[in-house]
Amino acid sequence: MQGMEFTPDQYLALVFIAISTVVFGAVNYWSGRLDRRQLRAYWQGQYERQVEVNEQQRQAIARNRLNADSLRTQLAHMTEAVSVLEARQLTDSQCACIERAAHQLEMCAQLMTAMKNHENAKTQRALAAQLTRIAGRAQEQAA
Repeated sequence: MQGMEFTPDQYLALVFIAISTVVFGAVNYWSGRLDRRQLRAYWQGQYERQVEVNEQQRQAIARNRLNADSLRTQLAHMTEAVSVLEARQLTDSQCACIERAAHQLEMCAQLMTAMKNHENAKTQRALAAQLTRIAGRAQEQAA
Protein backbone atom coordinates (compact mmCIF):
# COMPACT_ATOMS: atom_id res chain seq x y z
CA MET A 1 0.00 0.00 0.00
CA GLN A 2 2.85 2.25 -0.68
CA GLY A 3 2.02 5.33 -2.56
CA MET A 4 -1.36 5.73 -0.90
CA GLU A 5 -0.87 8.45 1.49
CA PHE A 6 -3.82 10.35 2.88
CA THR A 7 -3.88 13.96 3.67
CA PRO A 8 -5.40 15.08 6.96
CA ASP A 9 -8.46 16.27 5.06
CA GLN A 10 -8.91 12.83 3.51
CA TYR A 11 -8.58 11.16 6.93
CA LEU A 12 -11.18 13.51 8.25
CA ALA A 13 -13.47 12.67 5.31
CA LEU A 14 -12.98 8.89 5.88
CA VAL A 15 -13.75 9.24 9.58
CA PHE A 16 -16.82 11.32 8.76
CA ILE A 17 -18.04 8.70 6.25
CA ALA A 18 -17.45 5.88 8.76
CA ILE A 19 -19.26 7.70 11.55
CA SER A 20 -22.11 8.68 9.21
CA THR A 21 -22.47 5.07 8.04
CA VAL A 22 -22.61 3.76 11.62
CA VAL A 23 -25.06 6.45 12.71
CA PHE A 24 -27.24 5.96 9.63
CA GLY A 25 -27.24 2.17 10.15
CA ALA A 26 -28.15 2.53 13.82
CA VAL A 27 -30.95 4.98 13.09
CA ASN A 28 -32.25 2.76 10.30
CA TYR A 29 -32.13 -0.31 12.57
CA TRP A 30 -33.94 1.35 15.47
CA SER A 31 -36.54 3.03 13.28
CA GLY A 32 -37.21 -0.34 11.67
CA ARG A 33 -37.70 -1.88 15.09
CA LEU A 34 -40.07 0.91 16.01
CA ASP A 35 -41.99 0.37 12.78
CA ARG A 36 -42.31 -3.34 13.53
CA ARG A 37 -43.53 -2.57 17.04
CA GLN A 38 -46.04 -0.07 15.71
CA LEU A 39 -47.26 -2.52 13.07
CA ARG A 40 -47.53 -5.31 15.63
CA ALA A 41 -49.51 -3.01 17.96
CA TYR A 42 -51.74 -1.89 15.10
CA TRP A 43 -52.54 -5.44 13.97
CA GLN A 44 -53.03 -6.58 17.56
CA GLY A 45 -55.53 -3.74 17.99
CA GLN A 46 -57.27 -4.70 14.75
CA TYR A 47 -57.46 -8.32 15.90
CA GLU A 48 -58.91 -7.34 19.29
CA ARG A 49 -61.49 -5.08 17.64
CA GLN A 50 -62.49 -7.88 15.26
CA VAL A 51 -62.84 -10.31 18.18
CA GLU A 52 -65.07 -7.77 19.92
CA VAL A 53 -67.19 -7.27 16.78
CA ASN A 54 -67.52 -11.04 16.34
CA GLU A 55 -68.68 -11.40 19.95
CA GLN A 56 -71.25 -8.63 19.48
CA GLN A 57 -72.51 -10.35 16.33
CA ARG A 58 -72.79 -13.69 18.17
CA GLN A 59 -74.80 -12.00 20.93
CA ALA A 60 -77.06 -10.30 18.37
CA ILE A 61 -77.67 -13.62 16.62
CA ALA A 62 -78.55 -15.26 19.94
CA ARG A 63 -80.97 -12.39 20.74
CA ASN A 64 -82.53 -12.70 17.28
CA ARG A 65 -83.04 -16.43 17.78
CA LEU A 66 -84.73 -15.79 21.13
CA ASN A 67 -86.90 -13.10 19.55
CA ALA A 68 -87.82 -15.41 16.67
CA ASP A 69 -88.78 -18.18 19.11
CA SER A 70 -90.85 -15.71 21.12
CA LEU A 71 -92.56 -14.48 17.95
CA ARG A 72 -93.38 -18.05 16.90
CA THR A 73 -94.90 -18.68 20.33
CA GLN A 74 -96.94 -15.47 20.13
CA LEU A 75 -98.17 -16.38 16.65
CA ALA A 76 -99.21 -19.82 17.90
CA HIS A 77 -101.20 -18.19 20.74
CA MET A 78 -102.78 -15.78 18.26
CA THR A 79 -103.78 -18.68 16.02
CA GLU A 80 -105.50 -20.35 18.98
CA ALA A 81 -107.24 -17.08 19.89
CA VAL A 82 -108.46 -16.60 16.31
CA SER A 83 -109.96 -20.09 16.26
CA VAL A 84 -111.82 -19.26 19.51
CA LEU A 85 -113.10 -16.01 17.97
CA GLU A 86 -114.56 -17.89 15.01
CA ALA A 87 -117.01 -19.68 17.30
CA ARG A 88 -118.34 -16.55 19.03
CA GLN A 89 -120.95 -13.94 18.30
CA LEU A 90 -119.20 -10.58 18.14
CA THR A 91 -120.39 -7.02 18.73
CA ASP A 92 -119.66 -4.13 16.37
CA SER A 93 -116.94 -2.76 18.67
CA GLN A 94 -115.32 -6.20 18.82
CA CYS A 95 -115.43 -6.39 15.01
CA ALA A 96 -113.74 -2.98 14.74
CA CYS A 97 -111.08 -4.10 17.21
CA ILE A 98 -110.51 -7.29 15.23
CA GLU A 99 -110.18 -5.30 11.99
CA ARG A 100 -107.55 -3.07 13.62
CA ALA A 101 -105.69 -6.17 14.81
CA ALA A 102 -105.81 -7.60 11.28
CA HIS A 103 -104.39 -4.33 9.94
CA GLN A 104 -101.58 -4.41 12.55
CA LEU A 105 -100.79 -8.01 11.65
CA GLU A 106 -100.58 -7.08 7.98
CA MET A 107 -98.15 -4.26 8.83
CA CYS A 108 -96.06 -6.69 10.91
CA ALA A 109 -96.07 -9.12 8.00
CA GLN A 110 -94.69 -6.38 5.74
CA LEU A 111 -91.95 -5.72 8.29
CA MET A 112 -91.13 -9.43 8.51
CA THR A 113 -90.94 -9.60 4.72
CA ALA A 114 -88.55 -6.64 4.71
CA MET A 115 -86.44 -8.44 7.31
CA LYS A 116 -86.46 -11.56 5.10
CA ASN A 117 -88.41 -13.55 7.72
CA HIS A 118 -90.84 -15.01 5.19
CA GLU A 119 -92.11 -17.85 7.39
CA ASN A 120 -93.43 -15.50 10.08
CA ALA A 121 -94.71 -13.04 7.47
CA LYS A 122 -96.74 -15.80 5.83
CA THR A 123 -98.24 -16.83 9.20
CA GLN A 124 -99.09 -13.23 10.05
CA ARG A 125 -100.75 -12.65 6.67
CA ALA A 126 -102.82 -15.81 7.11
CA LEU A 127 -103.90 -14.67 10.58
CA ALA A 128 -104.75 -11.20 9.26
CA ALA A 129 -106.88 -12.69 6.48
CA GLN A 130 -108.60 -14.99 8.94
CA LEU A 131 -109.34 -12.09 11.31
CA THR A 132 -110.72 -10.03 8.43
CA ARG A 133 -113.02 -12.92 7.44
CA ILE A 134 -114.20 -13.33 11.04
CA ALA A 135 -114.97 -9.61 11.36
CA GLY A 136 -116.79 -9.60 8.00
CA ARG A 137 -118.83 -12.67 8.90
CA ALA A 138 -119.75 -11.21 12.30
CA GLN A 139 -120.88 -7.95 10.70
CA GLU A 140 -123.00 -9.86 8.17
CA GLN A 141 -124.61 -11.87 10.96
CA ALA A 142 -125.33 -8.71 12.93
CA ALA A 143 -127.02 -7.08 9.93
